[in-house]
Amino acid sequence: MLKRVLSLFLVTVLAFSSFSVGLVNVSAADDTMDKLVYLIKKLPDGKYWNHTGKNNPDGVTSSPCASHYNCDYFGGCSCNSFGNAIQCMGYAAKISYEITGVDRGKYDESYTLDVSKLRVGDIIRSNNHSVCVTGVNGDKISFTDCNYGDRCIIRWVTVDKSWFRGIEYILHLKGNERTNTNVNFHDAYKGTTTDPEIPVPDPEPDEDAPSNAEIWRMDDEGNLNIRSGKSTDSGVIGSVPAGESFNVYEKELSDDYLWAKVEYDGTTGYSVLNYAEYISGAYQTPELSSLKKSYKSTDSVAFKSNAVSGADSYTFSLYSSDKKLIKEYKSSKNSYSLTGLSAGKYYVDVTVSSSIAPSWKLKSESKSFSVTEENVAVTKVSLRKEGSIEVGKSGTFQPVIEPENATNKALTWTSSDEKIATVDSNGVVTGIAPGKVTIKCTSKENSKLSASCEFTVKPASVNAIQTYSGTMENSIGLKWEKSEGATGYTVYRYNPSTKSYVKLAAGNGTSYTDKKLKASTSYTYVVRAYAKTEDGVINAPYKAFTAKTTATAITTVKQTGSDTGRVRIEWEKKSGSDAYAVYKYDFAAGKFRKVGVTTNTSFIDKDKPATKVYYRIVSAVKTGDGYAISKPSGTFMAITGLEKPEVDSSAKGTSVTLSWDKVDYATHYQIYRIVNGKKVLLKTVTSSVTSYTEKNLKSDVTYTYYVRAARKHSSALNLFSSETAIKQKTA
Repeated sequence: MLKRVLSLFLVTVLAFSSFSVGLVNVSAADDTMDKLVYLIKKLPDGKYWNHTGKNNPDGVTSSPCASHYNCDYFGGCSCNSFGNAIQCMGYAAKISYEITGVDRGKYDESYTLDVSKLRVGDIIRSNNHSVCVTGVNGDKISFTDCNYGDRCIIRWVTVDKSWFRGIEYILHLKGNERTNTNVNFHDAYKGTTTDPEIPVPDPEPDEDAPSNAEIWRMDDEGNLNIRSGKSTDSGVIGSVPAGESFNVYEKELSDDYLWAKVEYDGTTGYSVLNYAEYISGAYQTPELSSLKKSYKSTDSVAFKSNAVSGADSYTFSLYSSDKKLIKEYKSSKNSYSLTGLSAGKYYVDVTVSSSIAPSWKLKSESKSFSVTEENVAVTKVSLRKEGSIEVGKSGTFQPVIEPENATNKALTWTSSDEKIATVDSNGVVTGIAPGKVTIKCTSKENSKLSASCEFTVKPASVNAIQTYSGTMENSIGLKWEKSEGATGYTVYRYNPSTKSYVKLAAGNGTSYTDKKLKASTSYTYVVRAYAKTEDGVINAPYKAFTAKTTATAITTVKQTGSDTGRVRIEWEKKSGSDAYAVYKYDFAAGKFRKVGVTTNTSFIDKDKPATKVYYRIVSAVKTGDGYAISKPSGTFMAITGLEKPEVDSSAKGTSVTLSWDKVDYATHYQIYRIVNGKKVLLKTVTSSVTSYTEKNLKSDVTYTYYVRAARKHSSALNLFSSETAIKQKTA
C-alpha cells in the first residue's frame, strides 16, 4: 500500500509541476544498441534495482528493498529512487537519462499512444505504472521497468501496444530519433554477467578429489554451514564460501533437507545440499538389475535399480530399437513394472535424483531386452451405449477390447446414416447434420463380436457471444454468430434467487436486447442453438456468458483548479464504474475526441492559457471484450490557467520592489514570500497594479518571492497562473 501511495503522490506532483520544454538535439546514433546491451548487463532482468540506501546507484541485488521510509519524494528515499522520482518512474527516468543524457524535465508531454512516433528512451505512463521504451517494431513495443511484480524487481519485456491501457501521458525528448526495431534483442542478454569483458567460468571438479566423492558447488548467494551432526541444532564447525566447490561422500534425505557428509579445506562435517549445485562424480552409481534377454508380450517386465542414498525419485526411461525415447516412468521406489509391450527390441536406463536438490541427477548405463509376440484371441468388444457430437466437429471412440493383451485389436466401423454422421476406419466420427444415428464396430478377427452406440449429432454450440451497442445503463445487447446446423436459438438469463435459468426469447435471429435492468450490474446468459429434426428438437451444448450494464451517467462536472495553460476537472464517483473516459471538443475536427482514460474522478488537461475548453465525461464498466460506456455527461466548460507573469526585482537599501507585465484576463495578483521556511501571502492587488514594494527588511539578506496572476471565475472558484519565483538581495 505504501508503494502505491508514494507512486500516486509522485504522479500528482509531476502533473502539477511546470514544464519548460526546450529543443534538445539527440539524433539517431550508432551507439543505441551498445547502450541498451550495456544497460541490460548492468541492470539484469530478474535482479532488484536501487537496494543500497542512497539515491541513484548503479548496482543491483538479489533481494528487494525492504521499505521506502524517510522518503521526501525528491530523491531522499532510502532506496529505489533517481533524480526527482521514485520506484517505477525513478527507474524509467534513470534508463531514459542513461540513453539520452537528458533529464525527463526537458521532455514533451503527449496523451495518446502513437507507436509510429515512439523512440528509444521515451517514457510511457499508463495505469499508474511507468516504463522506458527500448524498441518498436510495428505494433510491438519492448521496454524495461521495475516494481511491476515484486518490489524493485527489474524486467526487460516485449508486448503488443494493446498492453498499455489508461494512458496518462508519454514523455518524448524533442530531437530524439533513436530507434531499435529488434524488439527481442534482450532475450539474448538476460541473465548475462554485468561485465562482458570478464566471463564467469563454469566450475570444474577438483582433480585431487577422492574417487569415491561427488563434487558440489555452493551458489553465489551465501555461505554453506558445516555442522558437527545431521541437524540444524548441531554446532557450526566451518563453512563453504559462496561459489566454492567441496566434496560429498554420503547423502541422506530427512524431511525437507538433503543432508550430506562433506569435506572442505580440511574440515569434515555435515551440510544441507538444498541450495548447492551438483558438479560431477559419484560415490554410488545407479545400476539396473539383470533383465531377461526375452519376454513374451503377455509377460510383466520388471525394472529395478539399486537403492541410491539421498534419492527420492527413480525415472526409468524406455527406448525403441533405434534408441529413440518411447516414455519415461517416474517412481518414488527403485522399481517399476510394465505389461502389454508389443514385440520388438527395447533399451532401458534409470536416472536417480532428489526433488530437494534438483541439480543432482545420476544416470545408469542402458540395458537391452526383447519382446516376442504371442497370439491372444479377442473375447469381447464393447462401446459406450450413447454418445454425441456437434455438427462440423469430429471425435474418436475409445472401444474396449478384451483381453487387454489381445493380439489382433483391429475393428471395422459403420454408420447407419452417413447424411447425419460418418465414421472412418480408425473410429473417428464426424457430425454432418443434426439427428440420431447408430455407430457400430466389429472385430476383424471374429465378426460375431461387435458393439454399437446410439449417437446424437447436435447443432454447433453458439460461439462468439458478445455485447454490442445495446449495452447501456439499463439494457444489455447480445449478439452471436450463426451455428452450423441450427434452425433457431433460445436465450436464457440466470436468476440468482431461484438458482435457475429463465427463458427470455426464442427465434432464428442472432441478436437480442435485454431491457429494464439495473445499472452497474452483472448478468449471466445462455444462448442455446436448437434444431428441429425427424427425431424431435435437438439442443446444442452451451456455455454461460456474463455481461454487465454500465454505471449511471455522470451528472456533475466541476473545475477545481488551474495553473498556466492547465485545468483540473472533477466529477462524482459512480458506484460500479471501472473507469472514466474524458472527451474534449476539437474545434478543428468539429467533434469531441477522447483525451484520457482514468480510474480516478479527476483529470488534468492542458491547452493555451486563459482558454475556454469543453469536456464530456462517460463512466465505463469492464466487460468480457472491452468496456461498456454510459451516456456522456452534459457539456462542461472550463477555463485554463492564465499566463505566468514575467517578474523583475530591484533593491534599494532594505526595500525590495517587484514589478511585472500585465497578464491578460487577470483580475488580481498575489505576492508571496518565504518566511521561516514557509510560503506566506504578503499582498493581493488588483489588475491595475503591476508592482509591489516591501520595506524595512534586513540588510544583506536574499529574499525569495513568488508572484501569480488570478481571475475570479465564479463565487466558488478562482483561476490561477503558475507561480513565478524570483530572488532579491537587499543592500
